[in-house]
Amino acid sequence: MDSSKPAEQAQQAVKTLMDSLNDWAEKTFSLGFWETIIMVGVVALATFIVLWLLSHFLKKRLSGNLRIFYRLIYVLVIAVAVISVLMTINPLKKFATTVIASSGIAAVIIGLAAQETLGNLFSGISIGLSKPFLVGEYIEIVNMNVAGIVKAIDLRHTVIAGADGRHVVIPNAVLDKDMIVTSHNTMNPMLSNKLDIGVPYNTDVDLAMKIMADEVKKNKMHIDMRTPEQKENGAPEVVVRIEDFRAGSVLLRAFVWTKDTISGGQALADIRYAVKEEFDKNNITIVN
Repeated sequence: MDSSKPAEQAQQAVKTLMDSLNDWAEKTFSLGFWETIIMVGVVALATFIVLWLLSHFLKKRLSGNLRIFYRLIYVLVIAVAVISVLMTINPLKKFATTVIASSGIAAVIIGLAAQETLGNLFSGISIGLSKPFLVGEYIEIVNMNVAGIVKAIDLRHTVIAGADGRHVVIPNAVLDKDMIVTSHNTMNPMLSNKLDIGVPYNTDVDLAMKIMADEVKKNKMHIDMRTPEQKENGAPEVVVRIEDFRAGSVLLRAFVWTKDTISGGQALADIRYAVKEEFDKNNITIVN
């Protein structure tokens, strides 16, 4: 009996199995089995790096409802990674192609149907990233003649509380295009408030300006912004100047520094009351 026959049969069976596996791998993986394994590893590593960067840089800059933008990108990155792998597997390539085509058609339809909404969404994302103004900050929208304190910044709109207590809801697309004057200064968070008072032309302007400066200095919310060098050189603590000549009055302006918008509004109200009392004592009339 030939003992080499079983060994040859076993070798033949292994060879047949390996050939079958190779044929299956060639038909299943468009890049080849091992090449696909390497590609999956590279895609997984790249996905991990991108998600890590998003988490450490983008997520920290978004707050509130704007966090949904981070989640959308997160899902999109994973979807791209999964579809990239599916495209290398021949039986699933048709499915992946269908998903891509369907997504493209859906995106076009949604984009056409919701251009304004998407514009507001992207503007909200832009505002959230660039932070031209912050919640709790006083802003003025120049072309709309709207001013107030920012109460909320959502994906679609921003809510501003006006001086009359009413809330104005403004689409983010409008804010993103319009000129905005804000109280926000990252280098110097203090706020310079303007105290404007008109007096007749026959007024003792020096006395009126002195009264305004004295009342500003007395206010507990006022902040002395002079540097040690300016103090040493005798620079005035409060700047008061003639701002303009009007038809029936001289406009005097004092600059009141406070820590924020809210304290600035309260300080101006208190100072106006105090200035009015002192003007009355000195027979100084206030006019527009």
